[in-house]
Amino acid sequence: MNRTIYILIIFILAFLCLHSCAVDIDPKIANTAFGLTAIKYEYIIMILSLCSGIFCIIGGIILTILGFTGNINWIIEGTDFTSKLINASPGVLLMIIGALIIIFKRLKIKSK
Repeated sequence: MNRTIYILIIFILAFLCLHSCAVDIDPKIANTAFGLTAIKYEYIIMILSLCSGIFCIIGGIILTILGFTGNINWIIEGTDFTSKLINASPGVLLMIIGALIIIFKRLKIKSK
């Protein structure tokens, strides 16, 4: 039962990442060889980051299920925000990093 829930969460994250893709490029440039190459490589980067994010999430789930223990203190302070994660297991941290990779590395090309 738990595996089904984890697999469902991973597929939902993958769907949300691919669903929010957009293209932001001038049509004059997009129809050139440079524009098509740029879009192709942006797509490859997006797929690689999606795969690495999913592998991080799966690895974090596996570490958590297997019971790897440890204490990781994560405190990030910026000008507008503060993030604190205290006494977290390595699996939880790996899942958070995977989710952040998936969220921030979406395809961001928009048509003007």
